[in-house]
Amino acid sequence: MTGTLRLFTIEARRSVAIWIFPLMVLAACWYATDRLAPLGIALWRHSSAQIGETLIILAPLMGGVAAWVAGRDYRRGMGDLLATTPRPVAYRTLAGWGGLLVWGVLAYAVVGVYVAVVTLRDDAWGSPLAAPVIIGLLTIVAASAIGFLVGSLIPSRFAPPLVPIGLFLAISLLNSGWFLDDPISFLSPWTLLDRQLLLDPDAIFYTPPSLHLWPMALWLSGLTGLALAGIVLARRRGVVVWSVLTCSAIVTTIGAVLLMSAYDDGFWTGVPWERGDLVPYTPVCVERSIPVCVHPVFEPSLAAQADRIDRLIEPLAGLPGAPVRAEQLPSAKGMTADGTLAIDPYGIETAALALVQSPVEPGRGRTMSYNLQPEQFAIAIWMARRIDDQAYMMWGFFLESAGASGDDAIYAAATRFSALEPAEQRAWLETHFADLQAGRLGMSDLP
Repeated sequence: MTGTLRLFTIEARRSVAIWIFPLMVLAACWYATDRLAPLGIALWRHSSAQIGETLIILAPLMGGVAAWVAGRDYRRGMGDLLATTPRPVAYRTLAGWGGLLVWGVLAYAVVGVYVAVVTLRDDAWGSPLAAPVIIGLLTIVAASAIGFLVGSLIPSRFAPPLVPIGLFLAISLLNSGWFLDDPISFLSPWTLLDRQLLLDPDAIFYTPPSLHLWPMALWLSGLTGLALAGIVLARRRGVVVWSVLTCSAIVTTIGAVLLMSAYDDGFWTGVPWERGDLVPYTPVCVERSIPVCVHPVFEPSLAAQADRIDRLIEPLAGLPGAPVRAEQLPSAKGMTADGTLAIDPYGIETAALALVQSPVEPGRGRTMSYNLQPEQFAIAIWMARRIDDQAYMMWGFFLESAGASGDDAIYAAATRFSALEPAEQRAWLETHFADLQAGRLGMSDLP
């Protein structure tokens, strides 16, 4: 055992992975930086998933390095010489594989520390999650073992560059549109980690979706065991090696079955985070003409967003049906009968759509309708223009999705209404706002 440990130390100190180590760290840090906080907010849940997602960089690179190290001795014609040494082949294999794996794990740890420091600096919401980090680590270990197996069986100079390509395709294709509605997609750790990434502000209100850590750990550990057993089996057969191979095959099969059986066919077609439990929180509020409240995650931008909301609803202040409170609510858009206006921090201008239609019933769910009348769209565009000059540029999408006709007439009506004096606008709203919300007006009723 002392000899094996010494061999492991030599392999680690003189591994070719040392030369690849800076590349792995820089590439993974670049990838993580590019994808951190896509919503402009810092959350430990997202950062933890992003640490794990660096596997898409580190796993293929480690597989290529492992393939190079595994075929090193055979490319140099030392296979027969090594076969005469007294040290068991399993010890030499594990020492060589372990020596390079150290650098892959160290690169992963450096990237993890980097992401954690960036997240701490941004005063992130929530707490770190262990599952994504463990899945990323196990994937790197499995990829290096698979690369070592390929390099041992095919000691060619072409194996090291081809292994990373194969590993990247295997991981990414299962997470692509080709397998979007197929349970086999869950065999890619990237698929599960993508479930944790926040691409919609509503997701912060709910518990994260399950990463099925134990089935994934069985799947990846089984693949690692199969690869290592295959390396040894190619050179020396024995009861122990066959037993390890059999057990690894069983573990791999169990993990694969559990992962595919856990696949939820509706996850990708609905609003997945709404299936989780609501996470308790205390909203952060600021007073303007009405109270404006958001989830604590969005507190840094609250003042600016409250000013935008204030400009939007200022002409409606005091009117029957006008909002008395604006709040970011979980998966709810629109204005309820009690006067609460549900807002989206990344689309404040869409609140104008809620203001010109009848209130919706309170509760979870995307309840606001975009199927408005042309005159309602015209007033909504005028309201959005009050926020800033660019806020109404998105309305073409709503007009098209709602099937509204006469787009030019709608924009012209909005422009005419904008040209009125504030007193004239207010007088028209006092007279017609209730009918506008109820959809009882026509374009001819607009000034």
